[in-house]
Amino acid sequence: MPPSPKQSILKQLAIILGLATFLAALVYGFLQFDFGSLNFFKRTGAPQETNNSQTTQKFEDDQKRKNDIFLINSALQAYFLENKQTPKALSTLSPKYLAEIPKDPESKDEYLYRPSTDQQSWKVSTILSDGKVFEASGP
Repeated sequence: MPPSPKQSILKQLAIILGLATFLAALVYGFLQFDFGSLNFFKRTGAPQETNNSQTTQKFEDDQKRKNDIFLINSALQAYFLENKQTPKALSTLSPKYLAEIPKDPESKDEYLYRPSTDQQSWKVSTILSDGKVFEASGP
């Protein structure tokens, strides 16, 4: 007796489902395979680790620079609200507005501070590791 159309469709679905499961297992196994363990995929020495370490350090330094600029700008705003003018130098902010004046993590220099000639506004800035200027201003 020939299979009924319903049995034929179920058989085809079972085959398709089996093939899909097999392919999914194959892809999963491929993705889990550690290509780094094969010698011909490895790079000799540790330049890659050094590059990652340098990139991470640059990112961390830039993040600290940005945080410092925001912190200094906030202290300048507080100073301005209280004194109705900008300070002549960042050192004026310590210790009342900042415990200590933040410095660049790499050069250890103070950040660039430029008060306007009328002492009613300012700009504080730094140069990031990619050479771009990061700046905040007020009031």
